[in-house]
Amino acid sequence: MRVITAKISAAGAVILPLDTHESFMGDSILLYANSTGSLTCRVDGVFSDLGANIPVAVSRVGTTVTVTFPTTQPHLLGSNVDWIQISGSGVSSLDGLYAVATVTSDTVLTYTSGTSATTAVNAVAVPLRSKGSGSVIGSSVLAANSAVVPTVTAANPFYTIPYSALILQCLSYTAGTGYLSVRQTGSGR
Repeated sequence: MRVITAKISAAGAVILPLDTHESFMGDSILLYANSTGSLTCRVDGVFSDLGANIPVAVSRVGTTVTVTFPTTQPHLLGSNVDWIQISGSGVSSLDGLYAVATVTSDTVLTYTSGTSATTAVNAVAVPLRSKGSGSVIGSSVLAANSAVVPTVTAANPFYTIPYSALILQCLSYTAGTGYLSVRQTGSGR
């Protein structure tokens, strides 16, 4: 058993890769804030089985970022991709984890950047998918020194579906740091 933790201290999202595909039950997930915390967070379970480190062209006009894959990606259609992780662009405001805004074809998707600019670069992408509303294990307002143990029971799809990563998303931020800790059992693969 091993505990892994992700932290967030601004609006946005971070990914917490899991060692094994995990299903969760009981108190294996903890969402908490430090002594100055005041933020609203959401946790999603995702799969990274759609491909890893796919070379892409990334272009930004204003705050709209367009990601173009070099070949057809059938999984883009049908709302199968909810998140995109971009790295290796050489532009810090492009690299990161983003919620997909639109999928315009089987080779193109968009997301919104927090920085407005005109940029065109090459990068690598990891498309991530969730299982719709069943992937959300909770959305919680975290006050200073508060902790939330999301309720995960056999009736919740998060219990029966093994995930390969969790995403900690900060929906609104005032101060402090939010944390997501996961106790991995090492089972599920």
